[in-house]
Amino acid sequence: MKAITKNIHKTNKKTQDITYLLKCFYYSSGLPVYLIQDNKPIFSLPEKRTTIRQLTNDFNPEYQIIQNEKSISIIQSKYKELFIRIDLNNENYFSLVGPFIINKIESGELTNMVRNGIIPFHQKTQIEKYYKSIPILDKEKIFYTIKILERIFQNRKDDINSKNEDEIIYDIENLQYNKQKNEYRKNSFLHSPYFIEQEISKHISNGDFNKSKELLKEINLMPHAKLASSSLRSYKNSMICSCSYMTRAAISGGVNPDDAFTLSDTYINEIENISTLDELEMFEIKMVEGFSSKVREAKTQSYTKPVLNCIYYIDNHLCDDLNINVLAKEVYLNPSYLSNLFHKETGKKLSEWILEKRIIESSHLVQNTNEDIAEIAFFYKFCSQSYYVQCFKKIMGVTPGEYRKSFTK
Repeated sequence: MKAITKNIHKTNKKTQDITYLLKCFYYSSGLPVYLIQDNKPIFSLPEKRTTIRQLTNDFNPEYQIIQNEKSISIIQSKYKELFIRIDLNNENYFSLVGPFIINKIESGELTNMVRNGIIPFHQKTQIEKYYKSIPILDKEKIFYTIKILERIFQNRKDDINSKNEDEIIYDIENLQYNKQKNEYRKNSFLHSPYFIEQEISKHISNGDFNKSKELLKEINLMPHAKLASSSLRSYKNSMICSCSYMTRAAISGGVNPDDAFTLSDTYINEIENISTLDELEMFEIKMVEGFSSKVREAKTQSYTKPVLNCIYYIDNHLCDDLNINVLAKEVYLNPSYLSNLFHKETGKKLSEWILEKRIIESSHLVQNTNEDIAEIAFFYKFCSQSYYVQCFKKIMGVTPGEYRKSFTK
């Protein structure tokens, strides 16, 4: 009995020591801290803090180790939050410092996270506020924060051979690269030769469909890498990878990034619905044609810089309040002058452009979620559901309900 009591006392003393160190760190740095035991937080500062897991009702989020050295690692959640994890020489104990981010999360990124089903669209405003409350740490701050934590928890002196701040941030920006590289080396003889993909990318960037198609046929004569247990799933995974480099090629050819990624999302959804290898091969040609066509369209549009900047701002803030005064301020022009310039170059009024973009963007939620049409309308700043339905039918040719049904047959 005395031995058990002694062990409990030691455990409590250890917890008290750790919480004291966490308090010192928190009150000096301002970064949130947690002490985790058996995967449950037993201490945190600040004591009450809204987390993205509460907002999304996701209490078991996935974390990815993106930098690991000795007993301190950097992990990232699927919500782009970063944490520093400190192992405490005990399987049941570890500490977390964070969350923090390395760059400001823009409204456009949140919209893409909504479209990809990572965050609920009706929580976008609250989650946007949450991201604004998270500290932003540059590479130097991350580096020296880790150094302080090493000294506090491990009494580790600086090692001149340890990673510097550039190397640490490199690890963060190149998630799991080394692991993927090793797998690539094992299977490289099965992957499409890189120089051919480069050539296809170059021709897509030039809007040249015919040359891209010929090179694609050459690739398809070679064995495909095995990326899944079934041939169909493996080919689909390979095509999704191809869609990725084609998207980047289109952007480099002048296609608006949002338009390129929207097309990419559409193609990936279509890939998932294909059931034969022959159909997949034909669809890959369709992808090349689609991206090449987008590039040709972009090259025929010679917008001035203010109009381009205006278009990019609209694409990234479709769920925000947009009006001529906001846009004019962004591009440093008189509202009346911007309105006339935009109409002259695009052939559309600003209000018409914004409306069309919102309808096209919202159609992804109509297609891929079961959210109420009224909530989608509110999310994209429409004054009423009936007005949204009216605008949707005018642009898409069918009502939102009919559009959704066409994908659920």
